[in-house]
Amino acid sequence: MGKEFILTIDDRGRITIPKEVREVIKSRKLKLRVEDSKIVLEPIVVDVDKYYGIFRKDFIRHISEFWRYIVLFGG
Repeated sequence: MGKEFILTIDDRGRITIPKEVREVIKSRKLKLRVEDSKIVLEPIVVDVDKYYGIFRKDFIRHISEFWRYIVLFGG
């Protein structure tokens, strides 16, 4: 197992990921899931070129829909 960190949840439900961890995962998007009583975070890495030209222009109306598609079907 790697290093462990003690994190605090602030009043707005946020945590700060230590810089050391952010540098290792190299991703600004994370997928969160709950397994039993554990929180699991996984980096989402999107290869944009992989999706170039496969969507019709009107298919994705908002960027949030694009991210939802990537999260649901993998990047």
